[in-house]
Amino acid sequence: MDKKWEQLIMESYSRDNTLHLTSVCSQKCVFCSHRFNPPEIEVFSPGHLSFPFIKELIEFLDPGRPVRTGESVSRVIEGEPLCHPNFFEIIEFFRSRYPSTPLEIVTGGDLLEKDEIK
Repeated sequence: MDKKWEQLIMESYSRDNTLHLTSVCSQKCVFCSHRFNPPEIEVFSPGHLSFPFIKELIEFLDPGRPVRTGESVSRVIEGEPLCHPNFFEIIEFFRSRYPSTPLEIVTGGDLLEKDEIK
């Protein structure tokens, strides 16, 4: 991963309190800002971040503020969090690190099974 984009991801974690996991998405929503960005907008689409890298990045989050995943607030494209192959492991790790920090997951929910919702 390019150092410039790696820095943008770290800034997104610390400044925006965003738990960025992936830029992969299973949807084609008509309202998605990524599909309709003007061509001059420079964005980064890293695919799935590795679980070890995410564990490092989680340390940049502010546990005193809600943390959000699945919604872009930076030039890093945020995809469907449930597309990440380690989604549930990441959430368990996050919760072990920050047991009372609110976590807002923006998702279409189409990849959830009933057992996972429980």
